Amino acid sequence: MLTKSQATLLKDTYRGILIDAAYAYPLKAQTFERDYSRLQMIIDRNEGWFFTIFLPTLSKHLLRCIDKRQFLPFSGPHMRVKKGCVFPRLFSGLTELLFDNRGALVEDADGTPLLFLQTLCAGAKKLRMECDDATVRRTVESFVQVEEDVCSPTLNWGSTILDCDRRLSIVSDDSFACESQTGFLRNELYARSSDHLPYLRAIQSVSDRIVSSFGSPHYADLRPRHGPGAISDRRVNPSKYQFSNWSEKLEWCFPSSRFGYPNQRYWLQPVDEKDNDTRFRGDHVPSKLVAVPKTQKGPRLIAAEPVANMWMQQSLLEFLEKSIYKTPLQNCIAFRDQSLSGKLALESSLTRSHATIDLSDASDRLSCHLVERLFRSNRDLLEAFNAVRTDFLHIPEKMGKEFPRLIELKKFSTQGSALTFPVQTIVYAIVSIGVLIEHSKKRVNASTIKWASKEVRIFGDDIIVPNMIVDKVSEYLKVLGFKVNDTKTFSEGNFRESCGVDGYKGQDVTPAYILEAYHPSRPGSISSLVECSNNFFKKGFFHAAEAIKSTLPKEILKRIPIVAFSKEDVGYEVGGRSGAFGFISFCGGDRGTNRSRYNWHLHREEIQVLVPSARVSKTRIRGDFALHQYFTERPGPDTIWTPGEARRPKLSMKLGWVPVERLGEGRSYIPD
Repeated sequence: MLTKSQATLLKDTYRGILIDAAYAYPLKAQTFERDYSRLQMIIDRNEGWFFTIFLPTLSKHLLRCIDKRQFLPFSGPHMRVKKGCVFPRLFSGLTELLFDNRGALVEDADGTPLLFLQTLCAGAKKLRMECDDATVRRTVESFVQVEEDVCSPTLNWGSTILDCDRRLSIVSDDSFACESQTGFLRNELYARSSDHLPYLRAIQSVSDRIVSSFGSPHYADLRPRHGPGAISDRRVNPSKYQFSNWSEKLEWCFPSSRFGYPNQRYWLQPVDEKDNDTRFRGDHVPSKLVAVPKTQKGPRLIAAEPVANMWMQQSLLEFLEKSIYKTPLQNCIAFRDQSLSGKLALESSLTRSHATIDLSDASDRLSCHLVERLFRSNRDLLEAFNAVRTDFLHIPEKMGKEFPRLIELKKFSTQGSALTFPVQTIVYAIVSIGVLIEHSKKRVNASTIKWASKEVRIFGDDIIVPNMIVDKVSEYLKVLGFKVNDTKTFSEGNFRESCGVDGYKGQDVTPAYILEAYHPSRPGSISSLVECSNNFFKKGFFHAAEAIKSTLPKEILKRIPIVAFSKEDVGYEVGGRSGAFGFISFCGGDRGTNRSRYNWHLHREEIQVLVPSARVSKTRIRGDFALHQYFTERPGPDTIWTPGEARRPKLSMKLGWVPVERLGEGRSYIPD
């Protein structure tokens, strides 16, 4: 149910978007007025789901129609079809700029009407609202069902010694069919056949060559550290640097004497009866399922890992990052730079040289069964994966009493593990490279792997491959146990989407999103609204940006300055290139009616404006564990370092003095 402030934000923002559309297409102004009347009626009925769930579904359907070059039938509430047309009356003024009355795509249409439609349909899908219990239960039920469908591993994952077997192969193995009768691989289309063997041999050969060149994770090269995520054994461990448990398989591969203490002196010291933390238990601690707010359609499910496992997972993540630069994978993988995928998707929307593939439940369908075969050529790395992997998952009772409290995982890892992202990225890259080489009728060797790696781009489950092999890559991803999301896989038309970038004919048509309404008790809502207004402004929705801005109280609004915008500012979240907090403008900065002064100590003119401030506090930890943290973080000699674990920062808004030159007064910029 929408709150009063959320309803006001939606009304004002959609009114502003449609006014901007009327300025772009004056002959359609009357249809935009009718659209707003319908949307206003829906908001007055408190049907918030229409904006957060239904319209985003229409957005996905619209993109699918763009890719197929034909508007396909679509039905739903408030979706009455326009007379003489095949598309709905709602937003018909913009839709008919892309499709003719018979539903055929208008070939000479540019991306501007698509940008308006995408913002109208998907703009509210990220509005921060809590999911109800029924939605959470449905999401957990889907998660459990996917786990049942995942293939069981051949090796004894979870044992102290994995006992790797190089005879395992995706070529000779026919057990990728799901065990569950409801598994999507239970059909003849993706049953293993002789036609698949050449491609599977190529994939296996590429995997053996690349993974073997990673080398072994040596003790001296590993630097454990902690990630920002939650841990499942927080109640037992008052600090992340205080390990109360170190499993047997973790001890076998990564001795606690080297990785669990500041140095071996602390490991050798006798057990103190008052402090029994000098020796770790060898229990297998499960991870804990956590629902993180995502959209109204459903939460994102992640698993809080045991602290010791996460500690070593981070070291292997760093090892994999360094290892790919020894291999041709450096040409198609950059773990910390998703802009390369977005850039290629934007270029491909114009040239149509590459296609983008999207997977459903990508990390949840990455099985140990597949990992043990693709990483068979590097036994040491596979043993390390087993050592840091969490074998069991605890589902809290509040998520649903009908679910088992503890399940043994067949998937390689859940979202929450530090290894999920890099391993799945490597797997998808290997599959894409192998398929491209075999499709091109070439032999797998060092030169062909290097050539093929330059033709693909992978970032997590965002896959970009040459357009000629998109069907083959999709087919073999399904053969290996994954589920391709056909509705978000684009190859036929001029639309491409990857890593949050939507491109149409070379034009960025990524929608701006409404995130949060103003609330007096949440200072972060002010910063969120400023960021939201600036995002709409950058995309040319000037009236929408002003409407979002006007939802703030006047006493707060007058304390937020106008900041100059320049060409280099593209991509900044809040404010201009100078970093000043405020609403951006192409006409230069403006101090408004705020107080000013001359700072004689710093010899500069300053103004008093509202400034966001993030206060970060740390928990106190005792000497031994503080020493462990010091050796882990390795602060520089000039750094003022204090031990302790940083808590979640608390954002506040307060008046502060900032230099006038940071506003960029008089610095104008006319966008292209």
